[in-house]
Amino acid sequence: MLHHPSCRLALPTTTAKWFMGLAAGLYGLGAAHAQGVGTVALEPDTPYYLGAGLGLTYDSNVTRLSSNGPSDVFTTTSVLGGINQTFSRQRVYLDGNIARNRYQDVKSLDNTSYGLNTGLQWETIHNLSGNIRYGLTQNLADPALTGTPSDQRNSQKTQLVGAAARYEISRRMAFEAGLQRRQIDYSALVFAPLENTQNVANVGVVYGLSGLMTVGLGLRASQLDTPRYNALGANEADRTDVDLTLSWSPSGLSTVNARISASKEEHSLATASDFSGITGNLSWDYQPSGRSRFTTSFLRDTGSESRFAGFAEVPGPTGTTALGTLSRGPSAATEIYRVTHTLEGRFNYLLTSKITTNFSLSRSRGSLVGNGVNTTGGRDNVNMVGLGVNYLASRSLSLGCRLSRESRSTTSTLSSSYSTNMVGCLGTFYLS
Repeated sequence: MLHHPSCRLALPTTTAKWFMGLAAGLYGLGAAHAQGVGTVALEPDTPYYLGAGLGLTYDSNVTRLSSNGPSDVFTTTSVLGGINQTFSRQRVYLDGNIARNRYQDVKSLDNTSYGLNTGLQWETIHNLSGNIRYGLTQNLADPALTGTPSDQRNSQKTQLVGAAARYEISRRMAFEAGLQRRQIDYSALVFAPLENTQNVANVGVVYGLSGLMTVGLGLRASQLDTPRYNALGANEADRTDVDLTLSWSPSGLSTVNARISASKEEHSLATASDFSGITGNLSWDYQPSGRSRFTTSFLRDTGSESRFAGFAEVPGPTGTTALGTLSRGPSAATEIYRVTHTLEGRFNYLLTSKITTNFSLSRSRGSLVGNGVNTTGGRDNVNMVGLGVNYLASRSLSLGCRLSRESRSTTSTLSSSYSTNMVGCLGTFYLS
């Protein structure tokens, strides 16, 4: 039977999950959870789980000011749970968590963050399968997105609902189709120009060249609506992509996934963000031994697509995907970024049967353009590095700590330069 990762939208590959967690994870104590620090390895067929976590994090620049930003310590108290049930050929899963983040001094940043990921995987006896999925996160937005950081609390809510279907024409060939709706909202009025919704539809064919390699060809169409883009009104954008995909497993130790697309994106007001050219991504997952694992990825895309690459989707305790409880959300805007390039890497090493270490590194470079009011463009660079350790005290209890540094340099007034150092520890207890 033909298998290809592009059709398994509800359950991304391990590589994808690690890097999506990495993209968002370095923003707060929730990073410890999203990065595998403070998690417990439950059996994949665990039908349900309940858990609670308690953490403490130090952030040297909570407002992301370019200099002299206030430092603070915040505590995170979280509750999480999920189900994973299979009946006949169908499977239902749900992972959810909610956390209260309390700051010691900058009380205005106290917030409640949460994540939900739920869906249905279905299959019939006549080569037809698919999934339906809903994802939701709320966390603090990056205060540096507007170019004027402040200590005003601003919650970012990200939602995604999608459906996909797959029909296996033969043992080597399959037809795929899917629909998605994405939406981002902010609680602070100053961030209203960044709120938007996106509708995406895709169709394609995948073909297995061998048991080790699968290629695909597809067409993707997207519509973007930013209702309060500027004083002139809403910005609407249409995008089309012709996608060529590849999944290759040269050995049982290594997997390569790639996409290269001919993309065209046109905006009604944000014309400086119009794009016509090549986009794509490349990821490599390498496990040289039972103790170590290395993953890396590269992404080149426009702001509207890159933004959702950071929609934190990380492995849940039951093997499903749970949206991490993050203190801060991914720092990506839409129309003000014409093109972004992101390189990420992660290394995990099992020191003992109970102690795991991980190291992560990422660099993102964005090309900024004006929004019709502020016409100053430029570039910015965001660098993140993190080191973590996790101790599995028992099958139900784990303790983890993580040290990270994040910095941004910019030549535009559309974003702001800053740097921050963070260290946090998290304890998590599960019942299953």
